[in-house]
Amino acid sequence: MIQQLYADSQSATLGDQGLALGGSGAFNVGAHNIDLGISGGISVTAPDSALAAISPYGAMLNVSTLGNLSLTSTKIANESLLGGINLNVGGTLDVGGQFTTSGDPNAPKGIFTTSGGNISVVAQDNVNLNGSRIAAYNGGNINIKSLNGDVNAGAGGAGYVSLNALQLDPVTHQLISIPATIPGSGILATTLVGSDAALGNITVNTPNGSINASSGGILQIAFNGADTANSLVDLNAGLDIIATGSGVIGANVKLTAGRTITGLLSPRII
Repeated sequence: MIQQLYADSQSATLGDQGLALGGSGAFNVGAHNIDLGISGGISVTAPDSALAAISPYGAMLNVSTLGNLSLTSTKIANESLLGGINLNVGGTLDVGGQFTTSGDPNAPKGIFTTSGGNISVVAQDNVNLNGSRIAAYNGGNINIKSLNGDVNAGAGGAGYVSLNALQLDPVTHQLISIPATIPGSGILATTLVGSDAALGNITVNTPNGSINASSGGILQIAFNGADTANSLVDLNAGLDIIATGSGVIGANVKLTAGRTITGLLSPRII
């Protein structure tokens, strides 16, 4: 049976529903190249009551490719409590856009966590956000590194996305859901109104390339009034940092570039 399953998997496709896991543990997906197109993507979902009774926490989502990873209009998402995302891309990462031909137009697309999970992205070549986002919506750190290329926060996306974050009720120790509507695209670290989450840090590193935050922007915003005194946006580029347009917004912003830094928008620079 295992041999037959292996043989059948060689020609498997995602279809419209994508790949999804509920529960704790680890969800590992690997291939030479991955093109998610407009499928349901890859996700760790919020647990149902039976899974939450076993553990309220979600699985770690690990996706690795020897070559390229691309999304046309879909998601790689972890919607579980403290569930994170690790991406290791052997080529170029293209995150795609928000446009969809079916389903809810306000459903978030891109690479994101909703409930405190960290995001780590390491790519050999360029990281292009296009019209989408890499976002830790309610706490969680974002760490993006392009070893030999650029990181481009994208062309910016219009409209809003709707989502639900999870947190543990301190009295009942049960999961509670926090609905939210968040604007924007690019690289985002936020906290949601009504949550107790701490604002995560954003680190972007391109030792042999540039960081372009012009249109999509690199944004760190606490909508729940969390203390941001120790929150950091740290951009380190071997070549240029371009931060005109939407630019860079954060509680504390540190910029290091091998050549030039153009434009800036932030309350505090360190």
